[in-house]
Amino acid sequence: MKPLFVVFEGLDGSGTSTQARLLASALTKITGLGAKLTSEPSAGPVGQMIRSAMAGRLRLSAEKSNFDRQMAYLFAADRNDHLYNDVDGVEKSLSEGKFVVSTRYFFSSFAYHCNHAEDWELVRLLNCRFPNPAITIYLDVPVEISLQRLSARSHLDAYENAA
Repeated sequence: MKPLFVVFEGLDGSGTSTQARLLASALTKITGLGAKLTSEPSAGPVGQMIRSAMAGRLRLSAEKSNFDRQMAYLFAADRNDHLYNDVDGVEKSLSEGKFVVSTRYFFSSFAYHCNHAEDWELVRLLNCRFPNPAITIYLDVPVEISLQRLSARSHLDAYENAA
């Protein structure tokens, strides 16, 4: 069986992390090939910068459109590292025969970084050369349920809200 790159998408609090973890575990048991569980932002250096910005520890623009544009560039840089770095990148894991299961990918950039029509073109250009995953699974959960799940968290980041 050929290893696949599988992505889970959905609102914050929709259960993408839980479902990704369950799938990675099942793929390992069923195929014996192993599965790497990953996410965006990644655990890499740019991903850590993104997490700091979303938590308010790294200051970016206070104006929402500028903040989202800055984040779109950072996410594209993180995505490139996430896919292609020689240490633990997606492509390396696939070449080693492992499935890769990720929460979030470039689809989220369209959802989180596009406030105006011109934003769509920027996000498209930043992400147009990244490969499509073999499978994308979207968890369709009502906003109210996601917000209820998020309310149990001790800290919310810049994007974990109803908007």
